[in-house]
Amino acid sequence: MKYTARSIRPTIRLFCCFLLLTVLLAGCKQDPYTKTALLPLTEETLSETSRSESEKEWELKKIHRYDYSAASMKNTSDSIFTSIGWSPDEEILYTVNGMSGEEVTVEKVDVRYGFHETCASLGVLPYRNLKLSPDGSCVVYTVPTDHNTLELCLFDLSDQQKILIRELPDTFPFITLDFLFSGDGKRVFFWYTANADIPSDIYSLLYDNFSGLFPSADVQSESGDLLLSVMSYTIPEERFETYSPIADLFSLSEEPVDPVLLPTDIRTNDSGSFLLLTLPLDECILLSTGTGLSSFLPEMTGFDSQILPEPAISEDAGEKPFGNGESDDDSSYAISVEGTEYSGLSEHYLYGSADRLPSLLSFSFTSDLPRWHQYVPNSTKSFENTAADGNSFLYLLTADESHLLFLQTAKDGSCTLYLYPFSLDSSGNSIRLGIPELLYQSSDPITEVTCTPDNHHIILRSQDVHSTEVDSAQYQTLVECFEAYGYDLEFLYKMYGYDFPSLLIPSRIRADYQVTILAF
Repeated sequence: MKYTARSIRPTIRLFCCFLLLTVLLAGCKQDPYTKTALLPLTEETLSETSRSESEKEWELKKIHRYDYSAASMKNTSDSIFTSIGWSPDEEILYTVNGMSGEEVTVEKVDVRYGFHETCASLGVLPYRNLKLSPDGSCVVYTVPTDHNTLELCLFDLSDQQKILIRELPDTFPFITLDFLFSGDGKRVFFWYTANADIPSDIYSLLYDNFSGLFPSADVQSESGDLLLSVMSYTIPEERFETYSPIADLFSLSEEPVDPVLLPTDIRTNDSGSFLLLTLPLDECILLSTGTGLSSFLPEMTGFDSQILPEPAISEDAGEKPFGNGESDDDSSYAISVEGTEYSGLSEHYLYGSADRLPSLLSFSFTSDLPRWHQYVPNSTKSFENTAADGNSFLYLLTADESHLLFLQTAKDGSCTLYLYPFSLDSSGNSIRLGIPELLYQSSDPITEVTCTPDNHHIILRSQDVHSTEVDSAQYQTLVECFEAYGYDLEFLYKMYGYDFPSLLIPSRIRADYQVTILAF
């Protein structure tokens, strides 16, 4: 039989119809064992999902390292002598270099490839103090004038312009003007402090006997209120503010101001909403920059939650942690723990250590009473060896307040950095610590640890000082001043073991620095 296209066509049609029927019947088959039901997530499941997402955010992806050398001046309480800036979006590091009286430059570094270039020159600056903002957007510095004042200046790196913020009294050498930035680089705070270059064991001796040799003594007696103040400059709004926590809490009117009342250190959080002031006698003051109210943190034994009475807060206080400041009672409220050392503060907590264990102190309002609540670990197993063999340690809360950084430094200087996920038991006083992750180990000491506001980077810094000197012309001027008043410097050196003129001049530092950036 001969097959033609005409005879085959009906067969093909019949076969296609059969295939279509087979497919339709297969699609209608029901299999009860493969059905999927979408059930609502329980609170526990949501919590586990949230924790899982949090852990993914803190997964270490890259480690960048950059080594450089720089010259600077040592005349503040900072433990590291130069400041850096970090732009997380571009992964660009900014460093500053230059002693007082020399050209000051800012370097821009691509840490991924090690490329660097000079992005700004501030010219030759006879500065007293100089710092780069954490985001690398500007440099703030002070320059002494011929009429016993300091010019407080800001140099914007984007438009290469200098701004004179304010002219302030110059009380050097016994009292200096120090400053720090908020973590986001948008605010900078200024305060007067006793010169940290003068050893504490002879500070009173020098101040009581030799302060009259300097013109700053008259300036100091005329600037009592300002010396007891903390000043703030908000960069985007160009707004200057003044707070007086020390004068308010001590009710001081004495002039001139005794340097023993001035803060030895001030710390702030990323937004600059709170300041933690440390005084020479280890007293701490918490200041709200939003309300201007401040409070002592006196010592107290034990770890129990405390509620201390406070005047009623008016209804328009809203969510402000310290109310609106309208009170007939000047009493302050606070809490601390015996053996507590505060490392810093976040948006909601003071953090540090109590009896060598991590400790958090929350502060908030419940109804019309301020509540302070301390949290300590529910287990000390992870920290049993912190006190062994002379180990030192540092606790740092991440910006999102979800993890605890634990830096342990051994007696030989080697460092180990751990990351602890944690949660707080709001009904009790314990910190639930998760399984720690070893982030970084170094055979060299780590001088500074910071966590960026975006939670994507942890920055570690170390330094190796290889040259320290003082300006010879300033030194000779001071020697002649001491001798003109009849002081025998050789006798003073034999008696106290210090070369007095060199203590009153900022040290010129040359050092090697190492920056390690952990990217998450």
